[in-house]
Amino acid sequence: MRQKETPKSPRQGVQLGQGRETTLRRRKAYRNSALTVLILTNGVKTEKQYFDALRKHAWGNPFHVSVKNCAPIALVESAMAEKSNACGIGMALSQPCFEVWLILHKKDFRKSAHHAKEVEAELSKILPRWDKSTLRMEDFWEGIEDAIRRAKALGEPPESNPSTAVWEVMEVLRASAEEPSSS
Repeated sequence: MRQKETPKSPRQGVQLGQGRETTLRRRKAYRNSALTVLILTNGVKTEKQYFDALRKHAWGNPFHVSVKNCAPIALVESAMAEKSNACGIGMALSQPCFEVWLILHKKDFRKSAHHAKEVEAELSKILPRWDKSTLRMEDFWEGIEDAIRRAKALGEPPESNPSTAVWEVMEVLRASAEEPSSS
């Protein structure tokens, strides 16, 4: 008696080079709906280094930092041009400079300053090894929550001096980290 041949099952996959196998089926559509933040700054060194460090540390969902060495008005125009499918544009001004935000990581700061150099000098007193061209993020990690709290208490830039709205960016980044991303 002859045995019935079992029909060969269709191949589950196709062999590719070096032992890889694929089904050649299309993948399901995937779009990460997590918030993506584009940070434009006219600060060539300090601001870029600060936000790059946050990005590398995965503080929130992915975001991109772009430096535009231009006047604030031109920076806003650039943001409008790059907006494309974004939901909105927010601005985080600092009066008189971004270094106010850095000082707030370490202490409360309410001394009015007319020039960035005055604020930079104050930051150098707090952190003697601080260097505008080489930001050491380890000097600031632990003070982020304190800086947010202190910045909120200062008032809105540019009316209040000193002041910074960088805390708003930080809260957007933190909220984006708490949102579940779809996969």
